[in-house]
Amino acid sequence: MLKPLSTNELKLLNLIEEDCTRTHGELAKILNMSVEEIARILGDFEEQKIILKYRGIVNWEKIESPEVVALIQV
Repeated sequence: MLKPLSTNELKLLNLIEEDCTRTHGELAKILNMSVEEIARILGDFEEQKIILKYRGIVNWEKIESPEVVALIQV
């Protein structure tokens, strides 16, 4: 069953997806919410598997590497 979300919850998910390194304080300020509300909502999202993991994006072009890495999707 799909969970209906409030406008702020949807905005929060978009902000997390855009930049998962934002602090609870930064998110609270952007959304005009309390840090406690942000922490509670994110905790709920994690528990309900709405947020599966937080991921960094690496710019591999900035790394010198003697290896060639290829990703093949089938």
